[in-house]
Amino acid sequence: MEQYQTPSWLASEIIYTAYLRGDIEDRAGDFGCGTGRIAIGLALMGCGEVLCIDISCRDLLDAVRYSRDLGVRENIDPLCWDLRKGFYGTLDSVFMNPPFGIYRRGIDIEFLRAALRSSATVYSIFYFNIKSIRLLDSVSREYGFTMEIIGKYPMEVPAIYPSHRRRIYRIPVLVARFTHRR
Repeated sequence: MEQYQTPSWLASEIIYTAYLRGDIEDRAGDFGCGTGRIAIGLALMGCGEVLCIDISCRDLLDAVRYSRDLGVRENIDPLCWDLRKGFYGTLDSVFMNPPFGIYRRGIDIEFLRAALRSSATVYSIFYFNIKSIRLLDSVSREYGFTMEIIGKYPMEVPAIYPSHRRRIYRIPVLVARFTHRR
């Protein structure tokens, strides 16, 4: 499932950028939330309700436990759901670190489409390459959004899958902000 934990420094970078731009409002979503690192950060920064969605119910139990430990449990609403089936709610903003599409090609775009259908503002992490920027921009325009590149960062991924041959992989990631044109 390509479930990689978002590094805390990168989650902080995204959340603080969104905070400075006024994009943390009443109701946000963390799509592919895993153990809730971004969702909990959003709650700590004042988001009233964060819908924490992941396919792994076990990871969601950890997200609930961590949110309780940090005193924001009442702000976190966990949902065990496969986002490949779509999401049809409405949120003020969506934040996500979707699967990169290395093992299942196009899954990152499926997550992006679900996010663009449900919110006017989306922050997301993607595996970086020039071709992907063109694709992301094309998909965003298809939904009436403008894509802004927040930054390119090196992300360390530890060897957690049997196919991994190195102890740590350093991969380039792109953080993008998508806003609906009004």
